[in-house]
Amino acid sequence: MCYAYKSLSNQIQQLQSELGIMSEELSVHDKAISNLTHELEDMTFDVSDGYKIAKTLQEMLLKRRRTKYEISQIRSLKSHLESLEFKLKDNEKKLKNYLPHNWDRVIHSNKEEFGKDLVSH
Repeated sequence: MCYAYKSLSNQIQQLQSELGIMSEELSVHDKAISNLTHELEDMTFDVSDGYKIAKTLQEMLLKRRRTKYEISQIRSLKSHLESLEFKLKDNEKKLKNYLPHNWDRVIHSNKEEFGKDLVSH
């Protein structure tokens, strides 16, 4: 497997991990909002308390919105990288079929030497 493919795979795995963390964070926000709305059912409050509660709920909703936006951005980036990973893997297969006799030497050569053996022929 080539270095670029391994690096890309690692990036995708890191994004998947980040998605898991962000999903947990979203769940925390959802639970906090749900708890507040359940508390509101039994509360009696004056205008001042109502304003404070509304501001608290607004802050919770904004945090939730930011988390959802980050999740959306991460998913979009992950999808793009997965598409690149697929293309890279496909190109590697095509190159391997084109250069089967040199493939191991080409793919395992160091970066400075990469491709020199192809030019010398």
